[in-house]
Amino acid sequence: MAPKEHVRPTTSNKKNRSKDASKDTTSSSQNVVEEPQGEEVVAEEVEEDSEIDEASLKGPFPGGPVNNELLVDYRHHVAYHIWNGKERSVLRCRQPVTQLDSWSLDDEAIIFVNRVRESGLLPLVQWSFKTINCSLISAMVERWHPETNTFHLPVGEMGITLDDVHQITGIPVMGQAVSKPQIENFDAAVELVRDTLHIDPSNIVSELATSNGRSVRLSWLKEHLATKSRMMPQHTIECAVRGYLLYLLGCTIFSDKTGTHVSVEYLQYLLDLKKVKDHAWGAATLAHLYRQLGIASRAKCKQISGYLTLLQAWVYEYIPLLRPVQDDRVTQGFPRAALWKNSRNFPGLQKNNVIVIRELLDSLTREQVDYEPYSNIRDSFPLQEYAFFNGCLVANRVYEPYMPERMLRQLGHLQTIPKGPTRPDGKTRRPRVASSYRVTYGGSVTYMEQWEDHLLGPRSRGPRTRSSWDIVPEYITWLDRVSHRFVQNPENRRFGLTTSSSHMDRSSDDDWRVMIAEYLQPLVQGRYTSDVLQRYMQNVINYCQDSTPLPTLTPPSTSIKERHNKRGIGRPSQH
Repeated sequence: MAPKEHVRPTTSNKKNRSKDASKDTTSSSQNVVEEPQGEEVVAEEVEEDSEIDEASLKGPFPGGPVNNELLVDYRHHVAYHIWNGKERSVLRCRQPVTQLDSWSLDDEAIIFVNRVRESGLLPLVQWSFKTINCSLISAMVERWHPETNTFHLPVGEMGITLDDVHQITGIPVMGQAVSKPQIENFDAAVELVRDTLHIDPSNIVSELATSNGRSVRLSWLKEHLATKSRMMPQHTIECAVRGYLLYLLGCTIFSDKTGTHVSVEYLQYLLDLKKVKDHAWGAATLAHLYRQLGIASRAKCKQISGYLTLLQAWVYEYIPLLRPVQDDRVTQGFPRAALWKNSRNFPGLQKNNVIVIRELLDSLTREQVDYEPYSNIRDSFPLQEYAFFNGCLVANRVYEPYMPERMLRQLGHLQTIPKGPTRPDGKTRRPRVASSYRVTYGGSVTYMEQWEDHLLGPRSRGPRTRSSWDIVPEYITWLDRVSHRFVQNPENRRFGLTTSSSHMDRSSDDDWRVMIAEYLQPLVQGRYTSDVLQRYMQNVINYCQDSTPLPTLTPPSTSIKERHNKRGIGRPSQH
């Protein structure tokens, strides 16, 4: 019989529990609550949202977007609160990679190790980072927006692509979707674990009872299956291999916020060890990380899980300013995580340095971004077409949209103003409180199974870039209207780092032309008075002569045409 299900710790339920504390033997900090997407998270004590004026939710936001047409839930985003002087502590990073050391493949039979290698997941054992720079991760989360599934930086939107997953992790990216129906009940979960791992049913029942049939402890898997393969017959070795692969997934790509458990649902993908490699583990890794980044971007969230090795290595690849010293003992170029696993001198490793990293990112220019980090290995590992897949990625019923049109520079194309993002359905909630985060997508979830039929077309990809940072002139003006490129309020800046008024460098004539065109773009959208035109042109002259920064100017709301209309000029005569 399934054990009684725990109740999610909402405020009303907390009050009910306080009336009869003797019936609750588990503290609120230890409760495990169920996400609809099948993820387990540690429940956090949270404050209820106070009454908020609906009009104030739509903008304009100081230092942020003019309105919320793109970033619908910006008011609940951590960046909004930081701009207004409300700092958040460094996120706790939940990626228990170090637990892989306590179940070493060196202690297993050769056939055991070969089965793990054949799964395609061995790179997770070899190259996952044991040390995560929580300050760096926290600073990047401040720029992540789940509405677009991209980072919003001074140079524009950037994101983690399917090509990045392939290059950094080396695991299979595309294949059969990591998506199965939810396990029906507690008894079905017991049966699944029994049939795949061959552990005593009484032990399985007692273990699953602690999580309502959802998950098992990593330590429990190790206790029953580790370092015994040399004494097992072959059919039993396969059970141990399944247990190890489940353990590996829980320590790496599907780590959750408990840091100690893994969902037993992943056993459904490990039934036939010969077909494990045929699943889209890379796409599922990205879907799961997208979801965790979205949750962590909420103002009151205090921790993050998911495959943080991928995120940290991505930063090192694209932003050399934040790179540590590479491990000079590593000569191979694939997977790229190998270059950084044992790197030294991590910048911003101390907790208070998240502000330093934030301000470094605020001062980022296009020349400080490497949009082509894999150019030296492209002959051996070319850009694959699946990088242009345009639809939803899936990780065990977690669906997240993947939108390459917002990351074209990283794929070798001119960055244009993208179309509106894929929107979730009406049941979605992205409040400040992480435990209330709920996102569902409708019919688009089937796209991944037929990814070849859902590629970004040639017209949407646009022309190839002449320079890796190429954008259309109006891109930054558009971004300033719908997003925020800077997180730290200038009034709160601490380390003397300044944000330029443009992402452009003055090192070439092309830069000058693009920046000036971008700056003057608003003037062609209406007929403005001579004093406005004169002020704009004088700013450009000052910039060209003595590098005076171009100020951010908002054209007046009343153009010459509007003023004439107010005075009755040009209107039909009224008789």
